[in-house]
Amino acid sequence: MIDFQVALRCVTRMAILNYFPKEGDARAAIAEMVIDMVDTPEQAMWLARRMVELHNDWPGPREMRAVFCSRFRPRDGIEVNSTVYVDGIPSERVQQLELPAPNPRSRITTADSEMSSAIALLAKNSGKRGA
Repeated sequence: MIDFQVALRCVTRMAILNYFPKEGDARAAIAEMVIDMVDTPEQAMWLARRMVELHNDWPGPREMRAVFCSRFRPRDGIEVNSTVYVDGIPSERVQQLELPAPNPRSRITTADSEMSSAIALLAKNSGKRGA
């Protein structure tokens, strides 16, 4: 179980989200929810970081719980699914797009069509010289 100071740090980090409650009582209630859910300070800081990664606007306490449940089992046993990400919370792993290596002979080098044709012809003929 974490203490109120750790929960407050978590809440303070999430406060950068648009529409996050400004009132002290609302923030205290969110901090109490964090205390009920998380086991360790590391989990609390992970939750704050993930909320900011996933959302620009405060989605509410239920969605905060859904984000937590996407990785951890809540201490209080209350598990929920996201209503924002109906197919599940996106993976934390950064997906690398595999793009084909650019073909230097197919790059556009100029907007001038006549010049572009001349360059393409020159490139084509330079490849024949070595054959």
